[in-house]
Amino acid sequence: MVNVRGHPAPLLEPMPDSGWQIRTHPQAPTRSGQGGVLASVTRWISRRLRLTVNEAKSKVVPLAEASFLGFRILGEKVRWTDRSREKLKERVRVITKRTRGVAPQRVMEDLQRYLRGAVNYYALGIPYHEIVELD
Repeated sequence: MVNVRGHPAPLLEPMPDSGWQIRTHPQAPTRSGQGGVLASVTRWISRRLRLTVNEAKSKVVPLAEASFLGFRILGEKVRWTDRSREKLKERVRVITKRTRGVAPQRVMEDLQRYLRGAVNYYALGIPYHEIVELD
């Protein structure tokens, strides 16, 4: 989609009844044409929104391969990434390590604090059966 001034339309647009809807770029991102899409969107963000785009962190990939802030989108589902799951497990291992040298009460407090925050953050993307399997 392109607006009157020739700029690409926003990637997210408000919808009257359903909140926000993701809009696709008019040039479908193919493996060979990704540079054009990235350049076009980067230009629009820089000119229209006056934001700086970090070229090293920006890329165009199919939605199934994309991850953002520890989440990925699979069809209509939002799931946490494998990397996020492994980071959570590693952090729990560090907190519960026996050679840490702190009282068991402190270990439980630290573990509760970390898990409460992590589960609240990832609540949207963690299916219940995966939480049970983490035990």
